[in-house]
Amino acid sequence: MPRPEENYHSTDRITNSYPSTEAGQVHNVAQVVVAFRLFSTVNMLPWTLVLFALAAILLLTMTVRLRGNPWYALAAVWGLVGVFAKQQASTLPGANIAAWIALGLAGAVGVISLWQQFGARHPGTRLTH
Repeated sequence: MPRPEENYHSTDRITNSYPSTEAGQVHNVAQVVVAFRLFSTVNMLPWTLVLFALAAILLLTMTVRLRGNPWYALAAVWGLVGVFAKQQASTLPGANIAAWIALGLAGAVGVISLWQQFGARHPGTRLTH
């Protein structure tokens, strides 16, 4: 199978270090899209935004279901900050937008994790006074 020309490493626009299995699958989807040229490799921003939305749903859902587990949240934030750094360094069109979306998602994961740990009431738990 021939390798796509200069955009072969463009899957870095999604991530190389997503922290969770669920979000890691989003990265695999991005690799397949680029490798098989299922969508445009020249204008990747539209389908990248769809993949970011899918990653956001998965990461935020798991953060809530895990009740803000700090280790899960830390891994997610670490991976998303890595995506931010890679995208800021990229010269691909739309990479700057992807970088800021990754950073915003990292912030959302952090805030929701903190809210789940300290602010949310969880069914089945008792408050002690």
